[in-house]
Amino acid sequence: MIDTLVNLLKEESAVDAYEIVASHTSSAQLFYVLNKLETNRYANNDDLSAMIYVKHGDKLGTSSIVINKADDTASIKAKIKDAVNTAKQVDNEVFELEKDIDGTFQMIESIKEKDLSLIAQKAAQAIMKADVHKEGWLNSIEVFANKRKTRVLNSYGVDRSFEKTTIEAEVIPTWKGEKEEIELYLHFEIMSEDYEKITQKVEAILREAYYRSKATKPQNIKADVVLSGEMRDLIFSTLASDLSFGSKYMHLNHYELSDEVVPYDLDLSVKGVIKNASHSAPFDSHGTIIKDTKIISKGKVLQNWGDLRYGQYLKADHISGGANLVEVSVNDKGDALKLPYLEIVNFSSPQLEENSGYCGGEVRLGLLHKEDGDIEPLTSFSISCNIYEALKSAEYSLEEETDESYSGPKYLRLKGVKIA
Repeated sequence: MIDTLVNLLKEESAVDAYEIVASHTSSAQLFYVLNKLETNRYANNDDLSAMIYVKHGDKLGTSSIVINKADDTASIKAKIKDAVNTAKQVDNEVFELEKDIDGTFQMIESIKEKDLSLIAQKAAQAIMKADVHKEGWLNSIEVFANKRKTRVLNSYGVDRSFEKTTIEAEVIPTWKGEKEEIELYLHFEIMSEDYEKITQKVEAILREAYYRSKATKPQNIKADVVLSGEMRDLIFSTLASDLSFGSKYMHLNHYELSDEVVPYDLDLSVKGVIKNASHSAPFDSHGTIIKDTKIISKGKVLQNWGDLRYGQYLKADHISGGANLVEVSVNDKGDALKLPYLEIVNFSSPQLEENSGYCGGEVRLGLLHKEDGDIEPLTSFSISCNIYEALKSAEYSLEEETDESYSGPKYLRLKGVKIA
């Protein structure tokens, strides 16, 4: 199908350039209901898309197409012609595509076991190992052991590919409370055979379900707020996004070069590959090899980063590529878990607005860790702060964590957060 697509793109004279992204995924899949195996299957999926570039006047138009198994030569031709017409209506500034024609293949350090079915079975066993409570249980479990190969090629001869194997799971736990049953949802993806870590993730979501069943609405809580997981990742990915070429080109950036972000020794880097980070990719959708780039050094903005399009618009010397991952390092971490504090475990929908710095949202579960060590579960309240101000006095945990797209301190403590 790729060869057919390439030939048809070459035949269309109105297409000035193209980029193709293709992926093939082999997946062993297990589906359980109440720990009983309902479905066991092995799947192979192919995804194929192309970005089409058309020059018109002094502008460069773009439009994308997606190819599926039902497409034949005629339907692909029709999609290309429709994309050309759409691209002629798009007025982007001209930029040049990747031209490094060295073909490369990279196997990302991930799961080494080749038997996907065995990996899935072990992951399922690790999940069910946590299912030991009388009042709480696992309603459903879906496990995927995925081996994915991704390939990027373009009209200038770039042809790069990489491969990785991951474990992905979706778990729905339930806890029987005094008044109602609490049902939660857990999704995760890891890139190592760390089955103990899988068990710990499920234990944590069951514990969260238990606390949710006990949680009450808070009254006049005043405490430092401790964040982890989704909101922590969002904070640092947004900070990285603020320093991207794209944000700067569109005048959306909050910080300029040499600005002080925080008055302490914090480094922030964007990377393509981090060990055990499942969103790792050695190159971006343009085929540009992603270079590890430190963008904040000792609390100050060191440089911007980004892909070749916006990098060329800004005439940047350093094109890092469209990185997926952020890595945070703090020299003086402080004491993020000093009692008392309010740990935000789960948001209804965490919000962070890059331009204004608004950070917060409605909290489904918070744990008030009291001075004496007792824990009070709380729900149905909200928090808010200006993240750019709050980060200036933040503290960090000694414990670190690597998840899908983040590596750094596990916990982040913020002062002066409004709790309502």
